[in-house]
Amino acid sequence: MLDVYSNNIRIAGTHLYFHVVSGHLYSDKRQKINFPPASSGKQWEDLDCKIVLKIDLLLGKSTLEHKLAIFGDVVYQTCLDIFVAKQHQTKCPPQRSRR
Repeated sequence: MLDVYSNNIRIAGTHLYFHVVSGHLYSDKRQKINFPPASSGKQWEDLDCKIVLKIDLLLGKSTLEHKLAIFGDVVYQTCLDIFVAKQHQTKCPPQRSRR
C-alpha cells in the first residue's frame, strides 16, 4: 500500500520513504529508536500521554484520511524526540579462530 502526500511516498509498514524533488525520487531510511524496556511502565504511560496530546493538537477535527496519513509520522517523531535514535556501532572485523 502506498500513501502519497506532499511530495512524499511512504510504503506502509516499512521504514522506507521516498522524496520527490524536482521530479527525481530519493529514498530515505528512518533511524531506529532506542526504546526503553517493556517492564518500565511509567515511561510507556508518559509516551502514551504525550502522543495523545500531540495528535489532539495537530489533527483536531481533520478528516479520517488525513489522520491516518499523518498518525505514523506523529508517533515516530514523538518517540524519536523522547527516546532518541540508536547509535550505530561499527563492526569489528572477524577474528581468526584459535582452533
